[in-house]
Amino acid sequence: GLFGVFASVSALVNSLASHGIRTWRRNFLLPWLAFFLVVLGMLIMHMAHSLYFEQTQWRHVFLFFANIAVFSCWRHMHKQYILMALPRPQEQTIVDVESVVREYLSPVTTMSNPKDLPPKYEEVEELPPPV
Repeated sequence: GLFGVFASVSALVNSLASHGIRTWRRNFLLPWLAFFLVVLGMLIMHMAHSLYFEQTQWRHVFLFFANIAVFSCWRHMHKQYILMALPRPQEQTIVDVESVVREYLSPVTTMSNPKDLPPKYEEVEELPPPV
């Protein structure tokens, strides 16, 4: 029913937004922005109606956080839409964070003189401690 329609429309606008971001065409983001603005408006109206006609309940806390989550996503996508008015940025160097951290955490190894090797096992003789 209604959930299937919502899921289908959501999948469609998400696909359009993904394509728009990959191809740097900001008009593909407009259906996403419009759809989730309607979703945000419905969530806010439902929460306001629920708070006005009922006592405060735990579900109102979850509705509040759902509003914050949807608004945060919408705000990020709106910023992306505004950013896409500018020319597309060129290829940038992507830093592999894992390799940087691994290099930072690895012990420092210095190049030692190959002639300065540790003594061989046979050469080491265990001496008693001095008295």
